[in-house]
Amino acid sequence: MRKPILNIAAASPVVTKQPKPETDRRRYQRVQIRLLGRFSMPNRLEYPCQTLNMSPGGIAVNAPVRPEIGHKLTIQLDMLGQIDGHVVRHMEEGFALELDQLFLNPEKLADQLIWLANRSGLGDHDARRHIRLEPKHKFVKIEAAGQPVFSGLILNISRSGACLETDRKLPIGTEIKIGRLGAHVVREIANGFAVAFEEIIPAHEFSSEIKL
Repeated sequence: MRKPILNIAAASPVVTKQPKPETDRRRYQRVQIRLLGRFSMPNRLEYPCQTLNMSPGGIAVNAPVRPEIGHKLTIQLDMLGQIDGHVVRHMEEGFALELDQLFLNPEKLADQLIWLANRSGLGDHDARRHIRLEPKHKFVKIEAAGQPVFSGLILNISRSGACLETDRKLPIGTEIKIGRLGAHVVREIANGFAVAFEEIIPAHEFSSEIKL
């Protein structure tokens, strides 16, 4: 008696999904650090920024504008130079950037970030709120009660204040007008004084192209 022929289909190999190994980007702890920088938007306006934290694979920054998710961006950072990446997350005070590639020596960078963080003195709340930049339009007219209008040079400016180079010395607390903005003197500096604005400059107006 002939034995029946069994039609046995070839068994498909069983594929077991292996858990993804932890990527290099996640291996390095983020360091809370404050470094000033700048970046350009598609409208070609340049904006200031300041790092909140950073690792060899990513960076979070405080900025007056937030590029769209996925937007490729180049940030120039003090002491570190050019950083290239793309926006992966928005935050209330800015955005997070994932770097396009790890630094060639991430271990060395991690040590450098820790050193810079210790050097800069973390935890300064004002450093997160008031980013300063050097505007392209520096010359301003300054008005103070009882004095003729005089000229000044903006050394740097934030949304809440500025440092001005002038040939005049004004007492702390003096109310003045710088261009279109009301302000008052808060401290003396070499060759001028620093002021606080009466109103915060709106974020959408604050860039290197600002005119007072």
